[in-house]
Amino acid sequence: MPALTAPGLGSGLDINGIVAKLMEVERAPLQRLQSEEKKVKDQLSAFGKFKSALSSFKDAMGNLSSVSKFKIYNAATSDENVLAATAEDTAAPGTYNIDVTSLASHHKLATAAFASSGDTLGTGRLDISVGTASFSVDIDAASSTLTGIRDAINQSPDNTGVTATILHDDAGYRLILTADESGTENALQVSASGSGLAPLASLTEVSPAADAQMTIDGFTVTSASNKVGGAIQGVTLELKALGNAEVTLTRNNEAIQESVQSFADAYNALQDSIDSLSQGELEADSTLRTVQNSILSVINTPANIAGSAYSYMSEVGLSIGKDGRMSIDPLRLEKALDTDFYGFSNVFGHDTEGFAARLDTMVEGFLGVDGIIKTREDGFNSRIRRIGDQQANMEYRLQTTEKRIRTQFAGLDTLMSQMQATGQFLTQRLGTLK
Repeated sequence: MPALTAPGLGSGLDINGIVAKLMEVERAPLQRLQSEEKKVKDQLSAFGKFKSALSSFKDAMGNLSSVSKFKIYNAATSDENVLAATAEDTAAPGTYNIDVTSLASHHKLATAAFASSGDTLGTGRLDISVGTASFSVDIDAASSTLTGIRDAINQSPDNTGVTATILHDDAGYRLILTADESGTENALQVSASGSGLAPLASLTEVSPAADAQMTIDGFTVTSASNKVGGAIQGVTLELKALGNAEVTLTRNNEAIQESVQSFADAYNALQDSIDSLSQGELEADSTLRTVQNSILSVINTPANIAGSAYSYMSEVGLSIGKDGRMSIDPLRLEKALDTDFYGFSNVFGHDTEGFAARLDTMVEGFLGVDGIIKTREDGFNSRIRRIGDQQANMEYRLQTTEKRIRTQFAGLDTLMSQMQATGQFLTQRLGTLK
């Protein structure tokens, strides 16, 4: 923008340049606010990293924070074609000989063949029983075909456990009714009343309702399903074929050791995060050291567990070195597992004295809605909002100041132009007096 000058004369006053330099001085406080805002935002971001590391540490304690988490078992079968087995935390080591003598099946009934799925049968009512439960389906003119009857059964809000389908074979179209659950207790019965529904009351059995049966170590077990739970404590068996198989349950020490290693790794990652952030954006923030010291306090406080040979994590292979990092002695860890599994699992997972359980509770408090982490985040966000409001107010004041300065200099420029014109006039008049 060219300098403002009086028309035809001009004072040569560079108003834009002068205003720009004056506003640089005026903007210095705003720039300081912008710098402060960036610093606080960087601190908030850094605190988010700390929160993430703390959350990861809590997650790593998930497999150690209760005694039941240590009851990890492998279930192996000698013949996967006969049956499969899975173990839960309530299982116990052992070996079982299983002989599968029959498999469970779903009861299935079929109508005679019809020329088309659109053939009309008639109207009336179907009464269907699934074991001791039953329901009724009204068949009207709109639902009197095979397709309509299928849909009426499947869409009935009172359906107690049967699915209707249509099978197209070489002879024609058949309505198939299948019990949703297997076993003799879910056998189907169908009766029909009305005009033309008689074929639905005379059905052919395609598959009988049958229970699964097996012997476990010579004792007979009957089940309505091929998925058998509860016969062996904490174990679910999936029967696949007739035959014999041996199921062996062993404690999965490897999985337990992996959980302990994850715990140590997460602890060290948290310490690395604290060290890094306390030397950077959060150098003056005491929250990090408060959390760190609280965790160390728990680790250094012995567990008082009746009947357990262990009171410290170091006794089961975990120790903290001079560098503040946690390390694991694999041989000592394995020995503790084999020597006193009760003491090992409780030193971590005892509900009131276990180290992982106590740490988990403490960290959950840190991360809770009323915890120290949320309080600090709220503090950072509050400062950011306050600085933002100050910047907005200052921006408004700067706009007003710039407008006022421009007005003043425009008036000065006009005055100077007038004075120049007066000077030139006087010079000309004085020149005529010589």
